[in-house]
Amino acid sequence: MPVDYWNRPQLNSNPLNRSSWRRILFTVLFPLLVYLGCHPGATRKTTPVFVFDRLEGARVVMDSTLAPDPAIEQYVAPYRQRLQEMMSTVIGEAAEDLFRARPDGPLNRFIAGAMLEQVKKYTADTVQVAVTNIGGIRANITAGPIRLGKIYEVLPFENELVIVELTGEQLLQLAREIAEVGGECIAGMTLYVRGRELVRVELDSGPLRDDRVYRVVTTDYLSAPGRQRLGTLSRGKRIFLGIKHRQAIIDAIRERQQRGEPIRDPGKTRFIEVAENGNSRG
Repeated sequence: MPVDYWNRPQLNSNPLNRSSWRRILFTVLFPLLVYLGCHPGATRKTTPVFVFDRLEGARVVMDSTLAPDPAIEQYVAPYRQRLQEMMSTVIGEAAEDLFRARPDGPLNRFIAGAMLEQVKKYTADTVQVAVTNIGGIRANITAGPIRLGKIYEVLPFENELVIVELTGEQLLQLAREIAEVGGECIAGMTLYVRGRELVRVELDSGPLRDDRVYRVVTTDYLSAPGRQRLGTLSRGKRIFLGIKHRQAIIDAIRERQQRGEPIRDPGKTRFIEVAENGNSRG
């Protein structure tokens, strides 16, 4: 037997009677249909349909034989000049060549150390460890004046600094993951490894405790949810600091220049190979 939805008994305390449904129909649905052009008196708008019967392409060589467009050159000229002036600004001095290397290198140590140093400006909490990836460092720094443009070459990505909170057990797992990939840029902890196997980890701040919460400064890229490489970084609570990774390094170099100090290798080896007999060598 068909159900009469208009006249059936209402089970709730605020029933929608026939009058209510009419109000809904005329105040909501009907204007919506008018807007969409679906009511009987509406004039439907048609969208032109294009049919392609042939698609052609050609290779355009982008080299010195391609003449510049004078109008575009004129438009860009003032911006190019200002950018060149800004990028050629000397922001500091390097006392020695700083290069990236795996598992450890002078530039690795400087960048990670500068992250740990700069993060103090953005949080009152103690941050024990810094981690970033070697793959994000795209150029070395040679001894001598450091221009702003050089740091854009070294760190070309728009990554931001974040703090990740990890338990002691998670931090130990992170150390294992860093050892397994053959090393990354770290500060605040030293890994003792045998090949790509972690033997033990030492924190600059003291013994590692499983029940303690540690704070790691890293990048939003490395700590993004779902990452597999160094995946432990994606499992902790993230605190965004609102500063670019590159800007933190620029600030660290400029501050040294203001103090009359060049940048140099911090010197402390962060990966120490442990031989089978237990002896270690950095």
